[in-house]
Amino acid sequence: MSRNNIFALVSRVRAATNDYLVGELEKLGAIGLAPSHGDILAALFQRGELGMTELADAIRRKKNTLTVLVAKLEDLGYVSRRHDAEDARRSVVSLTAMGEAFRGPFTRVSRTLIATGLKGIKDGEIDVASRCLEKILGNLLS
Repeated sequence: MSRNNIFALVSRVRAATNDYLVGELEKLGAIGLAPSHGDILAALFQRGELGMTELADAIRRKKNTLTVLVAKLEDLGYVSRRHDAEDARRSVVSLTAMGEAFRGPFTRVSRTLIATGLKGIKDGEIDVASRCLEKILGNLLS
């Protein structure tokens, strides 16, 4: 593969991943939920409630972008926001009962995506690809 094609390929993989996820979300009846919400939900599933700054750092998103995404998840009923009792300047995001109930379907869709996307690829190849993509991302973010 040519060096000149790697970013086009990454873009196509991202588009195919989003298309796959949109289709799976539609099957689940998760109207309004978008693939861009996945990182937020995953972080909350793993860590519990998080402040906006911690959440932005955890998912590598700018705070203004995160604010829009969290507002949408709040409107859809998956998360709630409140001011921290000890620091009113700090907003804390947590899963609602509806968000918590989505953990199982979220996990199933994630596992199916991984199994489908990585079918036929050896663990060593996945490790190399992951390391390379992390380096590329680091180069672009620095």
